[in-house]
Amino acid sequence: MSAPKLRVGIAGLGRMGQRHALNYHVFTPRAEVVAASSPDLNEHVWAKENLTGAKIYTDYYEMLEKENLDAVVVAGITAVHADHAIAAIKKGLHVMCEKPLSLDVKIAQSVLDAYNTSLKTHPNQKVMCGFSRRFDASYREAYERMTSGQYGRPVIFRSQTADMLDTTGMFVQYAKTSGGIFLDCSIHDIDLMLWFLGETTHLKSLQAVGVIAVHTALDASKDRDNAVATVEFDGGKIATLFCSRMMAAGQEDTTEVICEKGSLRVNMQGRKNHLEIHDGQGARRDLPKHYYERFREAFLTEANEFTASCLDNTPPPVSLSSSVKAVVIGAALQKSLPTIELRLIYFDETSFYTPEQREINVQVVNETNEVISTLIQSEFDQLIDEIEVAEEVDILDGTHDDQMEDQLMPEAEATETDEILGDQPATPDESEPDEILGDQPITPSETIDDQPRDDGLMVFIDNFNVNGDDYISL
Repeated sequence: MSAPKLRVGIAGLGRMGQRHALNYHVFTPRAEVVAASSPDLNEHVWAKENLTGAKIYTDYYEMLEKENLDAVVVAGITAVHADHAIAAIKKGLHVMCEKPLSLDVKIAQSVLDAYNTSLKTHPNQKVMCGFSRRFDASYREAYERMTSGQYGRPVIFRSQTADMLDTTGMFVQYAKTSGGIFLDCSIHDIDLMLWFLGETTHLKSLQAVGVIAVHTALDASKDRDNAVATVEFDGGKIATLFCSRMMAAGQEDTTEVICEKGSLRVNMQGRKNHLEIHDGQGARRDLPKHYYERFREAFLTEANEFTASCLDNTPPPVSLSSSVKAVVIGAALQKSLPTIELRLIYFDETSFYTPEQREINVQVVNETNEVISTLIQSEFDQLIDEIEVAEEVDILDGTHDDQMEDQLMPEAEATETDEILGDQPATPDESEPDEILGDQPITPSETIDDQPRDDGLMVFIDNFNVNGDDYISL
């Protein structure tokens, strides 16, 4: 008796959908594609020629209802990733979703919420986002060597995704709905950054700057064809990300992880294969022309390992909560990008906010502190008056009651310190949500910022929200 195969449905038969369909149908022995959906009838023609035995649907939801599926590969346009994933999750199906989960942080979070809810009734369900570089042999070896500890802890991470120049105009049209260069090009670098530096490492701040060098029409979408980002983490870790859409020679995707005792470099000398050409023009080697040519083997590994995870009930190769965090960071970088001046985005435990908000928050804190200082001065003046009245007789005859001053002055000092600050430094409400990682809902914090004054006084501002579009809850 042959071993059971994973019965897979493919949602979307565009460029990536076709690649996933072939990988599961032809190159994954433990899986079979039994159905696929696409609203494009031209893609139906391709499916009938290449997916032997699979039933093809125009409507995704009809496929979910009529087919006896075990898993769904979500590979349509980004705008429907979350809806398609959630529909399959609610039916208890395993889901492999193309990156990103969504261009919107809250919508990406809703996929994680749906999965956590479904796990209560389908504890063996597997849901993951397809970050293919984690399945690349070179990146895996770099990660294994880093985590072995022989090079010490990672300190600097730098990575790039640099696409070959598109001269057809197709890219500019695609960019209108892609979410921008960081959510589209750099999302894999962001995922690698989280993988190598720690998915639970707290993010402190980030900033991005970009230019339009070739694709001038991108300005209408507030996008760029070249951009650089700097990301700062707790624990003395820094990452730099570079993305470009105008490489002349081919696809150039590279990464370096600099540790305390050495560095690990992936694809720093890119090549299509092991061929080198030596002729009258010199020595050279070709580069891959696009992303899939460079990472095809990684996609195959991804399909086989996801299938094994479903059939053998092992943990998914990529955590869904990490994939949500990648969207959060990508969205923050994209938000930092369109401004004329470089803009720093600050992070607290559960949200990110702009310098404009920080300035407003500081102003509110300063104004609050001024009121508090006035109250403190008023109370202090009242105490001094009491001291002067109590000492009036002594002062007149040239004596000074040290005992009374010792009793009253500490009380004045306690009024300043204890009533305003309490015995301990002020802290946020203890019901503050969990940190972003861990498969828990990510919600806005009741306490946004705590700005210390020069004299050590710290005031917490609750429910701080300026221009809903600028304050993005996780």
